[in-house]
Amino acid sequence: MTAKRWGGSFPYLLPAQDASARILGTLVFVDATAWAQVSAALDELEDTDPAHPEHDDNLYNRVLHEVETTDGTTHTAWVYIPPAKNHASLRKQYAVIGGEWR
Repeated sequence: MTAKRWGGSFPYLLPAQDASARILGTLVFVDATAWAQVSAALDELEDTDPAHPEHDDNLYNRVLHEVETTDGTTHTAWVYIPPAKNHASLRKQYAVIGGEWR
């Protein structure tokens, strides 16, 4: 993934074109009993249709992505990225220097 800022202000992720690209972020573990409520709140925040979490009409799509923590452990995590139809135009926006996402 690579981090960008939409118009210089709204952050978003895109699949990286460079395999060595890294994003520093915060991995949050949600208790399974709270997942339905938490995912509904996040989907609303990210303007994602929960019935269609990967759809061209969403502002962001919720997708599973493999992430690595600083200790080298890998996890499968939900991330929000713009729909694929927008990737080319969004790649022209400003990169977040160093990929700092926290």
